[in-house]
Amino acid sequence: MLPDEESEPIVIGKKQVPKIQLELATEPDEAIEESKQAKKKKKKSKGQRLFINVSYCHYPVVRTVAKNFKMKCTHHEDEDWDIFWSDGAIQCDRLYRMKPY
Repeated sequence: MLPDEESEPIVIGKKQVPKIQLELATEPDEAIEESKQAKKKKKKSKGQRLFINVSYCHYPVVRTVAKNFKMKCTHHEDEDWDIFWSDGAIQCDRLYRMKPY
């Protein structure tokens, strides 16, 4: 039971704690719970996989590293990709195909 505003402060140990400080002491617990819920939401958004286009890559180490980082390898130019790996020079028309995101 919390004291009324007109009542005397609560004594905890040797300290007198006014009601206002007691109410503020409960707010950080609520903030911690909200931050935990926000972290859970962030973890769900991290589940999206990156796509790496390896159609012009001849080295198997690139595919191996992509699998270790849980990326999805694509081998066709028509598919959407986030990373385009090429062992040689890239022509301008491939750069124009990049998505704005």
